[in-house]
Amino acid sequence: MAEKMPDHLCSRQDLVQGLTQAGVRPGMCLVVHSAMKKLGWIPGGAQTLLDVLIELLGPQGTLVMPSQTGENSDPSYWRHPPVPKAWWPTVRTDMPPFDPYRTPPRKMGALANCFYRYPGVQRSNHPTTSFAARGPKASIITARHELSGSLGEQSPCGELYRQDAHVLLIGVDFDNCTVMHLAEYKSRCRPHFKQSSSILADGRAAWASYIEMDVNSDEFIQPGRQLEKAGLVQKTKIHQATLRLFKVRDGVDQAAVWFQNNRLQQLTEADQPALMAYLEQEPAYNLFIIGDIENFGMETDFQDVMGYKQNGQFDSVLLRYHQSYIVYSDKTDFSVEPVLSALDTPNLKVLSGKKDVIDVLKPKLSQFDFRETFLLRLQHGELKDAIDDQPIPPGVKLRQAVPEDAKAIQDLLETIHEFDDTRINSYDERIEQIQTALKQQASHYYFFEHQGQVIACAGTAAENSRSAMVVAVATAKAWRGQGLASRLLYEMAEDLLTDRLSELCLFYDNEEAGRIYRRLGYKDIGTWVMATRKKDPDKMMETRNDAD
Repeated sequence: MAEKMPDHLCSRQDLVQGLTQAGVRPGMCLVVHSAMKKLGWIPGGAQTLLDVLIELLGPQGTLVMPSQTGENSDPSYWRHPPVPKAWWPTVRTDMPPFDPYRTPPRKMGALANCFYRYPGVQRSNHPTTSFAARGPKASIITARHELSGSLGEQSPCGELYRQDAHVLLIGVDFDNCTVMHLAEYKSRCRPHFKQSSSILADGRAAWASYIEMDVNSDEFIQPGRQLEKAGLVQKTKIHQATLRLFKVRDGVDQAAVWFQNNRLQQLTEADQPALMAYLEQEPAYNLFIIGDIENFGMETDFQDVMGYKQNGQFDSVLLRYHQSYIVYSDKTDFSVEPVLSALDTPNLKVLSGKKDVIDVLKPKLSQFDFRETFLLRLQHGELKDAIDDQPIPPGVKLRQAVPEDAKAIQDLLETIHEFDDTRINSYDERIEQIQTALKQQASHYYFFEHQGQVIACAGTAAENSRSAMVVAVATAKAWRGQGLASRLLYEMAEDLLTDRLSELCLFYDNEEAGRIYRRLGYKDIGTWVMATRKKDPDKMMETRNDAD
């Protein structure tokens, strides 16, 4: 089918007159985003518009556009569209490394696709979020582009802010303004995630991992409207295209203030005393958060601690541990939007929290399956000797795990349906998590071994100065019915509650397991909900993309 011709002609003179009226002038450093179809039919298309922009900026002006290549990323995060898991290894192997001179922008529009190949254009060297620039300031704008924090201070976004550049939106709204992502970094309003891309290293393709902020341009509209109300945006029209011109600094500063007032913030060491006092109101429900903060600190590559305050007091708290999120509030009338904003990411695989909090969020989380579990607690002095007299089978030995045992423990868990978490992390990642926790003594595992194989195990997670969560209670099918799990739980509780901790907690949803736990002295204290992302890709959140 032939493409429909636009209803109106947009001449070169229309462009010159409209862009001049919008405020484009010689010597500016100008970042442009456009939807060319709204301008009408332009003889020469993108080339004509580029020529007019370059002419109006003059020899002392610098023209800049994002030239992003979002497909050069880990395929496990792709949602637009998602690709089958079986394809992931091939995608990672065959993805060409980013080359500033050869790799074309993806879904950035006709103008950006034309511009990156224009004579004199320079391009920053980032595999997913590169910028192209032409003019006297092109070198300084594109020179530094850190792999991690790709839209932060050490990127073209940060340099454009320092150079007091302007933004011109042609037929698009503020949610297409890439440079406003800098406000998310300045306000520390987003969690992070581990990304990876194909790059050139020593002349060869290499798959590099790095840490990114989970940015979201959909939320730029509201601060953008406030920017307009403040009279900091110069607006005009060329045919059906609205043009908006404003300073990068004004747009970033306005958005940063909005995020600081309306979204969760990354918490720092200075926040920790007040945060811990808040969490200690319900220590059993917050065992994971407290333990992970004590063991790993307020911010690492795999962990973020975030909070939202009202009137100087915590309203809600969120912890990201790899791709698992825990949310907490001490009330049910907490502000929902800041929490939902942080959860609006394809990088979230598992969400958990106490039932009262998750029930408030549940109507807005249709892409998740929910499972309720019961929370039990065993305190110091309450352990009961309820172990059967049944002897340990011949050749079976009880051991406490060291980091080198992580693979053998995970191999057992892989055989048990209840521990199928392939939607959360890969096999290697799960082994790495157990190893890391054991090395840092954030976990302890006890297991029975027979002929070099782990046949039953039980462990802890999120150990802190007073408590820990019991996890990974499992027995191989061939060894069930011999009391091995009960004996492991007893031995582990006797050691930990004597030497290290004052209480152990655990979740269960199997009544038979619940009876075993209660015989050992565990008592019910509440309900915990775990939400896991559905496998249906049509119900997954799609990847957010900027236009040009």
